[in-house]
Amino acid sequence: MDYTKLISEEHFAVGHPVVIVLPHGEQGSSSKAVSYLIKKLHASVQWPLFVFNTRYEMEANVLIETHKHGSYIILISGSCQDWEEHVSGLRQQLSILRFGNTWESWNPRAKFLVSVMSDCPHFDTTLISRAILNEFWSHGVVKAIVLFKKSSEGRGKKSEKNTSHSTQDSHMEIQTWFPYENSQRCDPVEGTVPVKVFTIRNFSDIRGNDIFKGHFLKNLHGCPITVHARISQPFVNPPKRFWLNHSYYYGSYEDGLEIELIRIIGKSLNASLVIVDGNNAEHRNGTPYIYMGGYTALNSEKG
Repeated sequence: MDYTKLISEEHFAVGHPVVIVLPHGEQGSSSKAVSYLIKKLHASVQWPLFVFNTRYEMEANVLIETHKHGSYIILISGSCQDWEEHVSGLRQQLSILRFGNTWESWNPRAKFLVSVMSDCPHFDTTLISRAILNEFWSHGVVKAIVLFKKSSEGRGKKSEKNTSHSTQDSHMEIQTWFPYENSQRCDPVEGTVPVKVFTIRNFSDIRGNDIFKGHFLKNLHGCPITVHARISQPFVNPPKRFWLNHSYYYGSYEDGLEIELIRIIGKSLNASLVIVDGNNAEHRNGTPYIYMGGYTALNSEKG
């Protein structure tokens, strides 16, 4: 838990609320490790802390926080071999955060740290992290990392107090991925984005190492972005129709103020724009996506 605290201190914005989501399960929620982490984070006095237990429904008359959360720490416990349960529990945790009473504070643009509290010495933990990262991706979350403890004997020989010293028996691993790293690794849904593993043996491996840097997307390396267009002159003009392959008409959106603006943005991001008819339901599964023209009530997450 010391590494979870250190990553938080190094990478979470000071003053912005940090949400701690307790493990999905009775045993993990009352563990000493959870109490240890909360006390350490509270002692840092760097952020407001919100401890969230997804096992209990919030009362209807409680004060609901409406400010956007700055960062999230999600704790997961249980056997690594039952990694499907990890993902199932995470799915419930995210659903309650996103659609429950805290939905106004939900912030998919925040930094997410998932700390797996179980030791996984002889298990391919990338199976767990890939499933976790996929779940985040489905909720529009890009900046996410998964923290594992790895030891050769199934348990670390050093106590919680001594984790600042490297040992041959145990170490930590940060696992994440970087979509749009190149033109062959665009959409994680396609299974082309590998999980990267960073070994952490002491605190100096974290200090000064911006593990979230690769998540700030400024160059999409030609990867496609789907743009959902609806006619709304003069912002999006009617598409030009072409008779294609002597079989059907193809509508190409080329004119309009928003069309021009989107093309400028696409060029600056080195992205390939795929402009489609926003009324066509089959186009709505593509990610990422941009909406333009004729949309009057869009969720802020779809901007």
